[in-house]
Amino acid sequence: MATSFFRPAVLAVGSFLLAAPAIAQDGFKWHVERFDDGETGQRTGRLIYGVPESDNVQFAASCTTGMPGSVVALGGPTGDLDDGAEATVQFIGRRFSQEMAGSVLRPEGEEGIFGVEVAVAHNDTLWQALRRQREVRYTINGSKAVPLPLRGSARPIRDYLRFCRQLAQVGAQSVVSSQETPASDPRWDTCSAFGNIRSVKSDTPVTVKFVNRTDSYRAVMWINFEGTPVEYATLNPGQTSTVNTYVTHPWMFTDGPGNCIEMFMPQPGIPLFQITAPNRDFGPE
Repeated sequence: MATSFFRPAVLAVGSFLLAAPAIAQDGFKWHVERFDDGETGQRTGRLIYGVPESDNVQFAASCTTGMPGSVVALGGPTGDLDDGAEATVQFIGRRFSQEMAGSVLRPEGEEGIFGVEVAVAHNDTLWQALRRQREVRYTINGSKAVPLPLRGSARPIRDYLRFCRQLAQVGAQSVVSSQETPASDPRWDTCSAFGNIRSVKSDTPVTVKFVNRTDSYRAVMWINFEGTPVEYATLNPGQTSTVNTYVTHPWMFTDGPGNCIEMFMPQPGIPLFQITAPNRDFGPE
């Protein structure tokens, strides 16, 4: 379930609860959304080209606290490739061409974007092309080019990148703070609820990608309806795992010996959670 978090020329990758996009339809516009996770303090920014307040989306980028780049999901043809398969995206514009490595998005159900995901650094030249050109086209593994209209993109992209850079800086400051005062790291406090919480119901589905941003091993554990941890993935530093889960289904991240380090409760609009809490000194195991 774990895949490499870093690839050449790309950073972090994630996915969204989006429907397969209808390209260049009426009502599509560039806009920015922001979300706050009150429990973990994680903040998320999203840049979208699609119909506002709907699942009709062609382009969706996401950044979150401490993340040095953006998750970018693009709708388009991927042939018979499986979900997670390697893919190459070629962007083509006026006096502009750029190739990026990514992975295929092919959800098992009807929900989810069908296409490809790549990762783009905050200072990547692609953003300049998306702000200044009227249109770029992209191909996935050499397939038929898909047009991406860019009218009205300049201000939303500027605002989105400004917010993402702020989140990246906040994340860097949090890491320094936790290293200076590890005994008071607030992320460890989320584990105090373990033993008193459990999965409650399965009414609101969400898809979340977990990213191990620590320098240590982490196990990804679902807390089931009896309050018992169930292991879903093991992540070395930099690795990721995507899960289909539900709001009110808690998740726990443990170190090698199985100690709880951090917990997360899924929420709508939060497609990515970065595991950042450092190891704790529990004494002799």
